[in-house]
Amino acid sequence: MTTGRYPERDAPGYSESPTARYPAQDRYGYPETGGPSQPRRRNYQQGTYGRNEYGEPINPFGAEADRRFGIAGVATGLIGAIMVLVALTGLNWFSGTTTGTLDFGQADDAAQQGLFSDFGQAYFGWLAWLFFFVVVLAVVLAAFPSPALRVFRAVGVVAGVAAAGLAFLAIQPSSGTPGYGDVLGDTSVGFWLAVAGFLLAAVGAGIGAQRV
Repeated sequence: MTTGRYPERDAPGYSESPTARYPAQDRYGYPETGGPSQPRRRNYQQGTYGRNEYGEPINPFGAEADRRFGIAGVATGLIGAIMVLVALTGLNWFSGTTTGTLDFGQADDAAQQGLFSDFGQAYFGWLAWLFFFVVVLAVVLAAFPSPALRVFRAVGVVAGVAAAGLAFLAIQPSSGTPGYGDVLGDTSVGFWLAVAGFLLAAVGAGIGAQRV
């Protein structure tokens, strides 16, 4: 016997379970279609090597999936570095009546004796070598396909361009005699090879890792 809309407790069809009238729902509010409810999986694309399922790098020092070691960048940068090394160790930077014949080491001695300005003393004394090592390191590190090393592309470009540009400032005479034009006119193959080498190394660092 029923009373109103609801069956009595002992009547056929009566159930204490609320699922008798309200179907079971999974954790996302969808009706179950049979069996234990399973969480719905989000449809993310399967990650590639070096990235998780969200497309983010697993390790900032790991390889980027779309890049590989930049052989072209390293080759270009190291050719430029070799040009600089030859200029710093084996070629004349000046040859003329104003300065005489001076290689890089002799230019350093002349700078210490007052031929060039204070900045010239620093450039010929240690700064050019510092630029050289920074550029070489940046060229090599920028070639690795790692997001964490990508900054070395900018480091190499800035260091190479700065080293080339500051070479012109370094040959500024310490006084008005001789004039800057006279000293610049005495510059020889070593000076220009160093400028070209620093710029080429900057290009190599800018190339960085290659795209696959």
